[in-house]
Amino acid sequence: MKHTTKIKINKHEYIKDLAVFLSARNILMSAKELAENFNRNGIKTNLGHQYDINGRGIYKVIGSAWDKYSNNGNNTIISKAIASVFVNDNNEFVYE
Repeated sequence: MKHTTKIKINKHEYIKDLAVFLSARNILMSAKELAENFNRNGIKTNLGHQYDINGRGIYKVIGSAWDKYSNNGNNTIISKAIASVFVNDNNEFVYE
């Protein structure tokens, strides 16, 4: 049976929750893995497309989530979690 998401998921909240979970366990996740996770769970781009695992869209959404939480002084733990878990193929952090 194919899984399809029936509710709209806030991508920034999803990234926040995932980053906090992974950061607490010192686990990294590649942007490609996040794109695959989004696609598997029916989380689409703003244009309603799947994320290209080699495209810049997933990097943009990681960066915009980091921007959202880093620009709010009460969310330093969250912005640090986002900054410390998402990497590219060379294990370089991709939050900016």
